[in-house]
Amino acid sequence: MLKLLLSSVLTAGLAGWFAIGSGHLGRAGVEQALLHQMNRSHAGTITRVVHCRAAAVKQNFACTLTSTRGTKLNARIHVSGGQWRADWAPVRG
Repeated sequence: MLKLLLSSVLTAGLAGWFAIGSGHLGRAGVEQALLHQMNRSHAGTITRVVHCRAAAVKQNFACTLTSTRGTKLNARIHVSGGQWRADWAPVRG
């Protein structure tokens, strides 16, 4: 069930770059943007919490999204200006 929800959200919502606003986008802004993006689909609230940490490359983040059922999804977030793009780890199982 979670795979179906995630695939529809990711396909519809993460095909390109998403505008978040102007200026610097930090860790808290990335967490908030991911949470909003994941929970605004027709599937309703599917993500309970998002935790990000700075990655080795400047302005990139390694994030873990936890679903309402407790499953986790990892993503690498690339930030450029006020926009972000996500590379998602494959869903196992």
